[in-house]
This record gives sequence, C-alpha cells and structure tokens, in this order.
Amino acid sequence: MVNGMDETAIGQEAPFLVQANVMAAGFELLDPAVPEDVWRVWIQSMAEVVGSVDPGVAMTAINEDRAIAAFPAVTSIEAVEAEIAERRRYYKDVVLGALGRLPPAKLVEVVTRVVRVTSDADDPVRHFVDELVDGYEVKVHADLEQRAEDVRGIIERTKASGPAGEDAVNGMLDRLDEAVTDWDRIAQPIQLSMENRGQDHEMSHQLAREIRTLGVGLYNDHGLLGCAQRITTLLEEVFAELPEFVEKLGEDSAELERLSQEWQETQRKQKLRATLEDMAENVRSIIGRVRAAAPMGAGSVNPLLDQLGDFVRAWGRLVQPIQATMKARKQEFGMSRELAHEVRSLGVDLHNAHGMLEGAQRITALLQEVFAELPGVAERLKEDAAALKELAQNKEEAERERAEWERSIAFRAELGLVFKDTLAISASGVQWKDRVFPLKSITRLRWGITFHSLNGIPTKTVYTVCFGDAQDLASVETRKEDVFRAFQSRLWTAVGVPLMTEILRGLRDGKKYRFGDLLLDDLGAEVTKHRFLSSGLRVYGTWLELDVWNTNGGFGVGLKSDKKAYSILSYLDTDNTHLIEGLFRLKSRNNSPRMSSILE
Repeated sequence: MVNGMDETAIGQEAPFLVQANVMAAGFELLDPAVPEDVWRVWIQSMAEVVGSVDPGVAMTAINEDRAIAAFPAVTSIEAVEAEIAERRRYYKDVVLGALGRLPPAKLVEVVTRVVRVTSDADDPVRHFVDELVDGYEVKVHADLEQRAEDVRGIIERTKASGPAGEDAVNGMLDRLDEAVTDWDRIAQPIQLSMENRGQDHEMSHQLAREIRTLGVGLYNDHGLLGCAQRITTLLEEVFAELPEFVEKLGEDSAELERLSQEWQETQRKQKLRATLEDMAENVRSIIGRVRAAAPMGAGSVNPLLDQLGDFVRAWGRLVQPIQATMKARKQEFGMSRELAHEVRSLGVDLHNAHGMLEGAQRITALLQEVFAELPGVAERLKEDAAALKELAQNKEEAERERAEWERSIAFRAELGLVFKDTLAISASGVQWKDRVFPLKSITRLRWGITFHSLNGIPTKTVYTVCFGDAQDLASVETRKEDVFRAFQSRLWTAVGVPLMTEILRGLRDGKKYRFGDLLLDDLGAEVTKHRFLSSGLRVYGTWLELDVWNTNGGFGVGLKSDKKAYSILSYLDTDNTHLIEGLFRLKSRNNSPRMSSILE
C-alpha cells in the first residue's frame, strides 16, 4: 500500500461502495513520499469508483444483506441517495485530509495532474474531482490572496518605473513574470477545473485584468510597445484557462503585433532616411569638390566624377525599390528628385562655366541610369542628353573645321640666300625671323607688289607683306612670287577675315574707323574735298553715294557726284587698305544702307 494500489485487496468485483470504503481506508495509510503519479492514480481511481456508485444498485445490495440478517428492506431510494451523498462528502474529506499531508509544491502538482487527466471523464467523476478542487481552493485561498497582493505591488512599482524607460520597466517585468508564474502554479488546478465547468476563476480573472491594464498603460502612456507585448505573452501563457480573457488577449496580441510592425516599419524608414541623408551629404561634398576643381581642368575633375558615380550608384541601389513603387503610384521619391537636381546642376555648370561637355555628358548618363524611375527627372534628362549630343556633334564639327582651318593656314618658308630667315604662319601666330605675333594680336595688314625698271626695261619685282600689332610692324620682302601668294592668302584667311568681322561688329555698335584720311561709320564714309590752292574740306557720303576704284598702288573712295571729293589709301603705306576694299566689294552686293548688314 506504500508504493501503489493493491487491486487484489480492493477487489475489482466488489460493489463500488465497498471499493470506495476500502480505498478511503487506504488513503489513511498512503505515504506522502510516494511519487506524484501514484497519488494521481489513487485519487483518479477514487473518483471513478465514487462516480460509479448507483443508488439503485446500492439499494439492492443493501436489501440483500438486510434480508440475510432478517432486517426489513429499505424502500426509500431518497434515503439511499442521501446516504450516498454523505458518503461522497466523507470520501472527499478523506482525500483532502490525505492531500493535506503533502508538501505545498507536491500538493499543487498532484491536484493539477488529477484535474488534467480527468478533464474528459464522465460527469460523476469530474464532479467528484471538482469538489476536491473546491476544497483545495479553500485551503490555498489565503496564500493566493497574499501572492496576488504581491503581484499588485509589483504592478504599481512597474507603473512608477515607466518614465525611466524600457530597461527599467523590463527589470520590474522580470520580477512580475516570476511572481505571476508562482501564483499561477498554485491557481492552475482551480483554473483548469473551472474551465471544465465552463466558468472563469474570478480571482484569476481579476488579476489578469489588472496585469493587462498595466500593459495598456505602458504603451499608451510611455510608448513601451515591447513591454506591452511581453505582458500580453505572459498573460496568454498563464491565463490560457480563461476563455473569454484569452479571446481578448488574442485581439490585444494582434493589435500589438500590428503596432509592432508599424513601429518597425517606422524605425526602418527612419534608419533608411538617416542613411540616405548621410549619403546625400557625401554626394554634395563631392559636388562641391568638383566645382572647386573645375577651373583646373578635366584632369582634376574626372577622378572626382568617378567617386561621384560610385556614391550616386550606391544611392540608386538602396532606393531603387522605393522609386519603382512610387513610380507605380505615379509619384516621385522626393529625396531622389532633390539629389538628382543637385547633380544635374553640377553638369550644367561644368558645361556652361567651364566648357566641359564630356563631364556634363557623364553626369547626364549617370543620372539616367540611376533615376529612371523618376518620370519628371527622366524626361528632363532625356532632353539634356539630346541637347548635349547635339552640342557634342557641333563640337566635333567645330573641331574638324578648326583642324581644317589650321591646315589651310599652315605655311612655312625660309628666305635668304645665305642666312635664312623663317616666315611662317600657324594657329599659334605669324613668325618673321625671331618674332612671333599671336594671331589675335595682329591689328594691321599691308601687302603689295613693286615693279622696278631701268630705261623702261623691267629689272626686278619686289613682293612686300607687312603685319603687326599696335606697337610693332613686321615687313617682309621677297622676290619669290609663289612664297608671296601662298603667305598672303593664308594671312588673309587667318587674320584678314577675322579683322573684317571685328570692324563690321564695331560699325554695327556705332563705332567709327579711320583709314588714312577716310573715316567710316555704318552708314557711309567721310572723304576729303580737293580744291585748287585749298584742301582739308571734309565731305560725307552714304554707301549708295560713294564709288570705289583702284589706282596705281592704292584704293580710291569718292563721291559719285563730285570727282574732287575722294580719299586714296595706299596698299603699302596705309594699314588695312585691303580690308577696306574687301568691305566695299562685299557691300556692293546688297542695297542695305548699313555696312554691317554684311553680317546678316
């Protein structure tokens, strides 16, 4: 009887009342040291035996015994039922008395196991177990009340720690977990029994509500979502036997999960935004460095553009899903749009301020690659790319024309029989001997041919070309006509045509130019009136009123209506006479009153 139930002694065939009486006697002798499952089997068996007692069967057995003893039969079933009820109370008290000998922890464990194993038993069995649990509840009520007060004290201290933040609250929740778990260990069989009866354990329900209220307050008052979730999880574990409350906790858990996801998404967005702001600052820093390096040329800018490309592509990899999603919504990601505009502005500055077309094209291609999901930006970049392509084509064409022009003006000759002097022209300037005049510095041109003869017989021909700036004039004389013709034609292309264009622009702007005694403005020219014994009178004529002609070694300009009013410009002695002649020849092709109309 110490280690288990002696089924032979009890007798499986004996009437249930007899079995119950024998078992009740056995409980008196059951050793508290036997394992919990032995106690569970004894109590379960007692419940099954007591639950199997049938008043009718019992009354028959009683009357059989009374008949043998010559006692009158019992005729009232109510009397039998009353006696059985009394015996049930007795059996319950016997079991509770035996349980009272167990240590508290073992008591809780045995009762919990009994309730669990009989939860699906027949009603009479569960009814006996429920009565045992009611007796158990009375026994542990004071302990549960005290432990509940301890829990409430921790709840209040947890509330007070809310303003100190999550770490402080979690420290208190550790204590709350321990206290509630200990409380629930004792209340567990009561909760299970009440659940089997379709009822809630009111003390558990009340404590659960108070703990839930703590979680709500921690979130609402202090935003401690993690702490609120921790409390909800604790309640779901401890008070699973409270159906209505568990349902409410399910709603709480779902709402807290939603809030948690929103919070995590907010945190993710905040972290992403902080990362993007750092990356944008890095991009802006490189933009500033590119602008600072731009005056030093492409060699200084290109390595920085490499870095810029790395940073902008890294940005693109990070935000591409965002850009694509917002594009689907017909929206643009603002941070990307702002950054794209700043980088584009750099490309515009590189081209407009520093002529770095290739740098501007690199930036445009980079932006098209990274920000294709920004419709407004992409459209503007498409226009930029087309404009830059056209500029590049124009630049290539201009470079080809420039190269062709440089080839067309290139000339070099060595003059002199013994000691050679260099006469050359190139894009870098015009050279005579050791002096080089940059093309843009030359403001004066002269050339002509002088024929020499003796007694009417030609002796030699001298070809002269002069060129110079405001201070110096170089004079080249040669007897080689081919050298003269080749050099003069290239000098005209390289210097003469640009000087004519400059004069026309000046005339259009209201300037006047003097060549010898000829004074030009955009509408006409002033010449000298020649009289016998007097000179110096100035006469003005419009272009339609003037006539031009060539004279021996010079170019004449005069009034058509007055043969005495004219100016003669020497080809060899007057600067830029050939230019004036060229302007007059061009002007004769149109009837405009203005010389500058040649530019149109």
